[in-house]
Order: sequence, then C-alpha cells, then structure tokens
Amino acid sequence: MKIELRAVSIDRPSAVTAVQLVDSSGAPLVVARGVDLALADGTPVMALEGGSRASAWEVRALAGGDWRAVYIQPGSAVAPLVAKSSPTAEPARMGMGAFVVFSRPHYVRGQASGRTVTAIQLHEGRSLVTAFAPETATVALPIKLLGDYRQAIADARLVQDATGYWLFVLPRPPENTLESVRLDPDLNVVPGGGSVFGGYGALEFDAAPLDGGVAVFATTPAGAMFGAGPLVKGTLPAGAWHHTPFEHPLHSPTVVATGGAVHLAAIERVGDPGARVLRGGPVAP
Repeated sequence: MKIELRAVSIDRPSAVTAVQLVDSSGAPLVVARGVDLALADGTPVMALEGGSRASAWEVRALAGGDWRAVYIQPGSAVAPLVAKSSPTAEPARMGMGAFVVFSRPHYVRGQASGRTVTAIQLHEGRSLVTAFAPETATVALPIKLLGDYRQAIADARLVQDATGYWLFVLPRPPENTLESVRLDPDLNVVPGGGSVFGGYGALEFDAAPLDGGVAVFATTPAGAMFGAGPLVKGTLPAGAWHHTPFEHPLHSPTVVATGGAVHLAAIERVGDPGARVLRGGPVAP
C-alpha cells in the first residue's frame, strides 16, 4: 500500500529531532525538542534529564494519562540506559555496570509485563541486542541476550504476537537490509527469519503488531517503504509492501496500529529551516 503523509500544524518544527506515535487511543504523537517531550499540540509529556538532548528515547502511555520513558542519557563518555517511571520520578539507570554503553532503547511492542525493554549493548566492537525488565518491575528477571552481531547495528525492535516474537534488526550501511528473526515465547531463536523487504535497503524503521501479522514502516534514500500482514519465512510477500518516493528525506519513522487503523508519522528534512512533521497512513494504490 502507498504511503500518504500530510504536514502537522506544530510549533517550531525545525527544532523537532524525533517523533513517536503512541500505542493508545487516537495514537497521540509525541515530539522531542532537545530533552523536552511534548504532544503535537504542545502539551508537555516529560523532560529527560541529563545533557542538552536525549540521543534516543521512547515513551509509553499509562492508565490515567501518565507516562513512563526509557532513554539514553547523553553528556558523558559512556551512554547509560535510563528509565523514568513517571514524568516526576527520578531517572534510574538500567543494565549492569557503570561503563556499559547502550543505544536504541525500545519498549517491546505487544507486551505489557516482564522483559518490556530492549536496547543494543555495544561491547568490544560487537552489537548485543538485549531484553530486560525495568528496575521498577515487580518481578526481577535476568537480562536476556537476543542476538550477538559482529557488524554495527543501527536499530532493533522486538514485537510480540500470538505465538512468539519477531525481532527486527537493521545493520548500519552498507549492510542495511532489514532482517527478521523468529523467537519463541521464551525469547529463544527458532527457524523462520528472513529479509523483511526482500533485500531492499533501509535507513531507519519502526514495526508494530497488527492483527494477523505486523506493520513495518522504513525510510530509504528515495522515500519510504510500508508493508503489512503476516511474515512468510520472515519476509513480507510481494504485494504486501510498497515503496513510495518522497521529494525530501524522511527521518524518525514511527508506526502504530490501533482502533482498526494504521498510523504513520515522520520528520521531513530534520533540522532544516523548512522541516515539517508529517502524519498519515497507508492508502490503497
């Protein structure tokens, strides 16, 4: 299906560094300016303490209108993973050891308890995709290694479905083909993975659970790809995804499926005076 995006009326779009659609009613859009997170209408969400900007972050909406977040705390030689259980809570470091370097933190899509956070641990030139429970969790669980990669990993996202999980892994260029890995309910690798878009390269991506499958939104040098449905041997079949060209580069793709609809958003020309925050969804070609 083709991608159709429209500009969102938002204050200071050129200052927006990242966006996230939240998996809750109406799919609210959260934008980051430095360390300050707010809804698109300007309503504050929270501030991410430590440094002039958070290098990577993700929020989750809680019942009653509250928020929690995981993010990489900038401002030092190391890159610790930090969690906030509410907008007013003190940030708490996650993971083991004071000098562990993390990147790309995410909440596990489709899972509300247990190991609900993933991140990439950088260790001796390797990229370790790990899953763990926040320190605020009621049940202590050991860190689970999901994948050990020799090449640099740009991003990784874990999505739960009815019978297990899909781990999506995007290596950095030039090996930037989005791959899927099948995991069982205990987060152990099983056969069934593959190349999501049939070998086409991506720059950034996001993925979300969808009834009967997944929704995947990825940017490319010439536009963006969107696909939806069940993965067959880890791949979206021909006809289940489409590449849409865009005149200007897109950044920070985000996708959620809620209320029977798929929602997409991204930043056009991030950091440029002409930057725009775009929102929309897939449409029939």
